[in-house]
Amino acid sequence: MIDALNVWLVLALTSIASFGAREPFSAFVNKTVIENDEPITLTLEYLGQTDEEPDLAGLEKLFTIVSRQTSSQSSFMNGNFSQKTSWILQIFPHGNEKTVTIPAIKLKSDWSTPITLTRSSNSKRVNDDGVMLTVTVDKKKVYVNAELILNIELKLAVPVQNGSLSRPQIGDAIVEPLIEDGQSELIENGIRYTIIKRSYAIFPSKVGRLLISPVVFKGVLARERGLGHGWPGFFGGGKQVFSRSEEIIVEVMDVPASYPKDQAFLPLKSFIVVESFNDPNQRFLVNKAITRQFEMKAKGTLASFLPVILPPTIDNLQIYAEPGQKNNKNLEDGLEASSQFAHVYMPTAPGQIVVPEQIIYWWDTQADKLRTTVIRSLALDVSGPMPKELDGAVKKSEENAHQSETALDVPSRRWSWPIIIAVVLSLLFIGLLVFLLVAWVRMREFASGKELPLGQQRRQRIKNVIAACAVGDGKLALHHLARLRLWLEQQGEKDHAAAVDLLIRELESVLFGHQNRMAVDIVLAHIKKGVKKLRATSPKIKLLAPLYPN
Repeated sequence: MIDALNVWLVLALTSIASFGAREPFSAFVNKTVIENDEPITLTLEYLGQTDEEPDLAGLEKLFTIVSRQTSSQSSFMNGNFSQKTSWILQIFPHGNEKTVTIPAIKLKSDWSTPITLTRSSNSKRVNDDGVMLTVTVDKKKVYVNAELILNIELKLAVPVQNGSLSRPQIGDAIVEPLIEDGQSELIENGIRYTIIKRSYAIFPSKVGRLLISPVVFKGVLARERGLGHGWPGFFGGGKQVFSRSEEIIVEVMDVPASYPKDQAFLPLKSFIVVESFNDPNQRFLVNKAITRQFEMKAKGTLASFLPVILPPTIDNLQIYAEPGQKNNKNLEDGLEASSQFAHVYMPTAPGQIVVPEQIIYWWDTQADKLRTTVIRSLALDVSGPMPKELDGAVKKSEENAHQSETALDVPSRRWSWPIIIAVVLSLLFIGLLVFLLVAWVRMREFASGKELPLGQQRRQRIKNVIAACAVGDGKLALHHLARLRLWLEQQGEKDHAAAVDLLIRELESVLFGHQNRMAVDIVLAHIKKGVKKLRATSPKIKLLAPLYPN
């Protein structure tokens, strides 16, 4: 009995000693030789229970993690309680190096021991399970921001269940899917293959080496019922198959030296600009809006990369841009980007106005040369009346020029001081008489309690509105419109007062809304034209319809 107890005690102490000798966090693999495109199973084990996760950043730089599982285990043996947390990873190494090392992995303050793996000389990309994975790019050199096409083709000669194909991991690039899981069938050398294709458009954003990590396929071979192998998948325990592509490195080139330094680099396969007017027979009139529509189409880029055409600054022509739509279209050979927008022209004076041409620079990646696309110049023959404020300025300028020419032709005359004094005194005397006469008339009207005739009152209020519109003062025009509406209500002209009220609302919407200066000028011109009809006293007169009806 004592010998049996001694044996049990020795075994227990040995077990405890060996348990205590282990590191609290360790790593081990199922094999150290990489062969036949089969993954390495890496197990990370922590002696205890924890909610923290190991730091896998260093591992992910050298390996592709195919799958990952976490488990916790507790046990009570020989009176000793122990806990264990495990992370089981299936990994593939990047590159084709003969040896590769699983780096030390950190969990809390503990580190695992590095593990060195060796690649078998018999390793191959096409395995014996009828699975072939091919990953290619359309070029090995590409300009920064230019399109690179990545094609993935998976050929299956056998039925596979629960298959999964990883997405390519690419840094410093924009990745857009073109074709996702396109499926077809092919008979080759008497074997029927199911072909699954994926393709991506890649736009590198950094000059240097672009690394495309290996793409990994994994699945379970489907088995026929009745062959003694059971059902596929979870219940059948079918054979797992793996395939992994090679790592791909692409050289990303800088902007060509011949590209203009002051222009944004635009690498494309093709580029066109189509422009049109909303009305091909459009007449160009003063204060009438004209819409010029544009559409850009480019292959080999994203819509967000397309240039923005800014409106030029031109005398006697107000231009503002209307935002449009940008779209990306997936094609088999890459992306097609489009952008629709418009420029609205508003001539402010008659005559010929020239909109200059605009040049767009882009790099033809197919021919590897600089190209330009020109938005043509446009000559507008604008007709219509000259605005009063501009007409007055032109006449005054012509009069000044005429006076200057006359002064050059006519000899200067020296006026004597007595004549100058007499003229000034005469003008002052006449002005005083006019002032006294007007004051006397006003006092007589005030004393008699008479007011101006209704027609004169109407004309004066309308004149105030027209004057405010002519100088472009929206707030002053709003003030006089309000007074005109009140006067019409007092005279019982409710229809005219309601019409003026509509003009007031329209002006308020552009003054206190989100409209621009051009919209205010258009509304003032509309109001000016409308209130002129109120000079007649007939209640049958109707104002213009609102520019912007509610």
